[in-house]
Amino acid sequence: MKKELIRSLLEAFAVGDAYGKATEYCSLEQVQAHYSRIDELLPPEKAIAHQDLFYGQVTDDTEQNVYLLREYARQGRVTPYDTAMCLLRWVQETDAATKYIGPNSLKALRAIEQGADVTTAGTGHHADNIPLLHGNAVAAAVR
Repeated sequence: MKKELIRSLLEAFAVGDAYGKATEYCSLEQVQAHYSRIDELLPPEKAIAHQDLFYGQVTDDTEQNVYLLREYARQGRVTPYDTAMCLLRWVQETDAATKYIGPNSLKALRAIEQGADVTTAGTGHHADNIPLLHGNAVAAAVR
């Protein structure tokens, strides 16, 4: 049952990610000015954001959740250190630094790589959202 729940959660997250990436970072006003309605996956040429990604492709959010779920299952626990190390591995293995990781998230991860405390790296930056984005993986792992 737990595997099916996690799979369903991840599938729903991935579909929502692929669907919503066209307007990621946009305000409601920007979306309303650009579209009368969005009721299908948008091709990259009609997207406001992520025009460089393929039709139906997920973003870094889904990739990171997949990495984290695998790590948490392997470790049998969820810790800030394991999370940071896993995300650093994701950056290295996927070349995310040149694709689409946010500059503040990358800065925080690079600081951790250089020895900064995982509980304070990235604080003081507006985009210190690593824990928030990956709440889905944590919730699924500890449930």
